[in-house]
Amino acid sequence: MEHYIFKTITSVIVFVGTGIFIFIFFYVREILLKKRLGGLKKIVTMYSRNIKFARYALFAFLIILFISLTLILIIAKEDELMYRLFGQFVFVISLNYSMMMYSRIIFCIDGFAGAGIPKTYWHEVKGVFWDRDTGQTEWGVKIFIIGMKRPYRAFFKREKKEEIENLFNELIKNIK
Repeated sequence: MEHYIFKTITSVIVFVGTGIFIFIFFYVREILLKKRLGGLKKIVTMYSRNIKFARYALFAFLIILFISLTLILIIAKEDELMYRLFGQFVFVISLNYSMMMYSRIIFCIDGFAGAGIPKTYWHEVKGVFWDRDTGQTEWGVKIFIIGMKRPYRAFFKREKKEEIENLFNELIKNIK
């Protein structure tokens, strides 16, 4: 009996501790980067509405799945599996949080028409190059980041090109 309790408590501590460690790691990185930039933390974020909806839908599905599995385990009186499921859920949520902080974002404005650029701090940007008109409604842009071999690409709505270009130029000029 004592071994069983020790095993469940250990598994919960491991998963919760790992989740907390991941959260603290990314939070401390944000604070240190802000101090290094002298309090200047200009992060441009941009989400496609479709990506945002898909992420929230997946998150809602995971919550419903977690609740239903927890109820099944409570009814079946499987305490150990319930603790392990709880630990896994905390771990996945913390990983999802860290992924949301550092994935597919660069700029928050209505004129976004593409995705695929990770969160970028402006002191890391080497240059922005508007390379082509990709159709009647979109412009393509390449964003060169220090240390990357290939640039990131994004697409913006045509009517927002000038506004976004001015913002990019202003942010890059302020950092350099």
